[in-house]
Amino acid sequence: LDLTRPLAAVTFEAAAARELTRGADAAVRRGLRAGAALLASEQLGIAEWCLTETVRYTKERHQFNRPVGSFQALKHRLAELWLEVVNTRAAARNAA
Repeated sequence: LDLTRPLAAVTFEAAAARELTRGADAAVRRGLRAGAALLASEQLGIAEWCLTETVRYTKERHQFNRPVGSFQALKHRLAELWLEVVNTRAAARNAA
């Protein structure tokens, strides 16, 4: 949960109102699509940072007198994570 991004649902029941414009549905849909693309890009940046920091950590953390990043199992997991980030980047660019 991101506390810096407040979200709320507001429900009006029997509230008096007048319609200010017609055809706003298309604009709302465009706004929601743009917001989704921006959120995807933000999350991509976080994923890229996580990958970079994980690689850095596996290079400096030693176990059995060698960096843990040299272990094949971790190399495979990091390669899979890298592929996920690359695929996410392509999806985010496509959404934009």
